[in-house]
Amino acid sequence: MSESTQTGRVSVRRVARGSKSEQISVVFTTGERTWLLRRAGAAAFAPDPDLAGLDGRRVTVTGYEGNGTFLVTADPVPDD
Repeated sequence: MSESTQTGRVSVRRVARGSKSEQISVVFTTGERTWLLRRAGAAAFAPDPDLAGLDGRRVTVTGYEGNGTFLVTADPVPDD
């Protein structure tokens, strides 16, 4: 797997509603898809406060694209 760079919008919202996995997460949405956004090596079930602070902002992120999670390897760069 290689690193990629994507631009999109960050939001903080409840995901997996009604399931045992329901939680508040940082979400990253591009024109093509949506991922949970977290830092590589960070806890999977607690929103990163720095990423959550970007709620509502358009950013460019660099990291690894997983099936449902984008693992950030560098600080996101705001685009707005």
